[in-house]
Amino acid sequence: MTPVQKSQHIFTQKYNKQPELTVYAPGRVNIIGEHTDYNDGFVMPCAINYGTAIAGSKRADHIWNVYAADLDLEDTFSLDEDFPQSEQKWANYVRGVVKFIQERCPQFKQGADLVISGNVPHSSGLSSSAALEVATGKFCHIKHNNPWAHRRRRPQHVSAASRLFPAPFKRP
Repeated sequence: MTPVQKSQHIFTQKYNKQPELTVYAPGRVNIIGEHTDYNDGFVMPCAINYGTAIAGSKRADHIWNVYAADLDLEDTFSLDEDFPQSEQKWANYVRGVVKFIQERCPQFKQGADLVISGNVPHSSGLSSSAALEVATGKFCHIKHNNPWAHRRRRPQHVSAASRLFPAPFKRP
């Protein structure tokens, strides 16, 4: 089962309805410029055929329910209050993107139910965290009609979200 199929299937089981939207972001490798992308250096990335899918729907409130299907872990937070870092390190990539968007667009308050599935190996240098951040940003852009996401430099803004909630590993 592909990440798209798995996220949609589990979303339907978990929430007893079809997801309103499914987004996908590929992992990547840097052919040149490893660890310079977040320092405004030159890189030559290449997408790979592994990635992260998010199936989700809007909620009528400000709650975000996020389920990482491959880890069998959940995270919940509310946009009604300042939400801290999660104890679950994977959840901070989602929280970081949402918080980054919310800081730039205070009207961004819509809740969501999400199921995440991916096949990018974690901690392999294939940007599983970047794929999760981009998929989260893409979901917010499409489902919430986010004006921030129309800007030209969206990928840099999305990757900057991880600075709000630092990555669970140290970069060299």
